[in-house]
Amino acid sequence: MTSSLFSLRWGLALAQCWLLFINHYSRDITGALENEIEQGFGVSRAQYSAVNSIYFVPNLFVPLLAGMLAQRIGALKVVTLIIAASAAGHLVVGIGTSAESFLLFSLGRLLLGVCYETIDMMPLPLLNPLFQDNWAFLVGVFNGFLRLGSVLNFVASPWIYEHYGLAAAFWTSSALGLSGLAAVAAMWRFHRRMRFASAEGSGGVSLVEATQAAEANGTCRQDLQLPPPMPPKTGFSALPVQFWAFTVCGLCMYAAIVPFWFFGSRYLQDHFGCSLLFADSMMLLPEGMIALLSPLVGVLVDRSNWGLRLKLQVLSASLLGFPISYGLLMMANVPPLLSMVLLGSCWAWSNCLFWANSAKVMPENMLSLGSGIIGTSLNLGASVVPIIMSHMTDQGAFPRLFSSWLLSVILKKQDVTVCFYVKHSPERVLSYMLNR
Repeated sequence: MTSSLFSLRWGLALAQCWLLFINHYSRDITGALENEIEQGFGVSRAQYSAVNSIYFVPNLFVPLLAGMLAQRIGALKVVTLIIAASAAGHLVVGIGTSAESFLLFSLGRLLLGVCYETIDMMPLPLLNPLFQDNWAFLVGVFNGFLRLGSVLNFVASPWIYEHYGLAAAFWTSSALGLSGLAAVAAMWRFHRRMRFASAEGSGGVSLVEATQAAEANGTCRQDLQLPPPMPPKTGFSALPVQFWAFTVCGLCMYAAIVPFWFFGSRYLQDHFGCSLLFADSMMLLPEGMIALLSPLVGVLVDRSNWGLRLKLQVLSASLLGFPISYGLLMMANVPPLLSMVLLGSCWAWSNCLFWANSAKVMPENMLSLGSGIIGTSLNLGASVVPIIMSHMTDQGAFPRLFSSWLLSVILKKQDVTVCFYVKHSPERVLSYMLNR
């Protein structure tokens, strides 16, 4: 790879990093200002939970539709459409907050929710083909940037609220969101320059076009006298059973962790009697550790010779920290610092390993559709669980944190099942997965 192509692909990756940063800054602002939103708009806890739910509900189907569309027209075009819709959502949220209109605010959050998971999943089909040599490291960098957005949100949003009010906090988020349009413009520029550089390196045509031409006239197979290749399978039937098992594991993992980001700050305030500033500082710890540890985990995974089985076993071990952390948080005599550090460390390992291996359980020509299915599945739990938690809390059934603990235990059982299934997969399929 020439130095020009090397620089251009990293320029494309850094623009994607910025999109992830602002995506998670805007996602978590409702978690950092939960009480303040309820007071500012005069709404109940149930209404606040409903806003979080409508943020995630569109992702039960939008990522799948986006993946199917990207399979046809390309991932970068889908990213452009999604960022344009996201910019509109940021404007509506800002206007709704200034006008103290909870309806407009909710509509803006709905638009942002439509875009949320698609922004997170599109790096897989867009950049995995360009970074197969160090994909786990890039996944770690992505995790670092998106968690950095969450960390900065938990620091900046309460400070802006205390000094300038609720509207200023949300307009700051909206301004960052609008900058995503510039990032997409930069991605298109890098993309065009990469195509031009590739064409120069292959005699005036792109590398893809050169390969297709060689295959068409048989020069690629002339010496071996092989028959023409069969057209690759596409559609849902082309995805192996291991992909679906892996997807269910991700669904359980996100259902056990994501809702905690939205009620964790209030839980710490109520359970430990601490201030908003201290609670948000504790919520910073897992996010900060993910931002710091994820690139290091990615480097370790890329440089190791671990097979898929061993990676899944390490993933399973890292998920043990979920129920342990929640169990410690339910104990009033255990400092929350220990629990949050453990939760952040285990989440950094599990999240990096999950996304680094997601491309290994689907065919290379199905990355867009496969990532869309995963994105939809991950939000199934994140959409339903907050509603169930809120209902059970209002009914006095049990605390919301106990729900997360119970889900994390179920997650461990599912993860062990997935590891067992991969271990006992048919030899041909397993060999394909392990050698990718």
